[in-house]
Amino acid sequence: LRAVMVIVQTSLGIGTLLYNVPISMAAAHQAGSLAMLSFALWLAFNLRRVPK
Repeated sequence: LRAVMVIVQTSLGIGTLLYNVPISMAAAHQAGSLAMLSFALWLAFNLRRVPK
């Protein structure tokens, strides 16, 4: 799932640049980056907690 998110995010970023920043693509790119950052923070938080 994470690899798919990275591929989609990269494609949206490149597409946004190639098509002179259409608002819908730029918004999707920003939403994707927010989702990836949220997932990375959630994962780091949960991996750091060690149950006792």
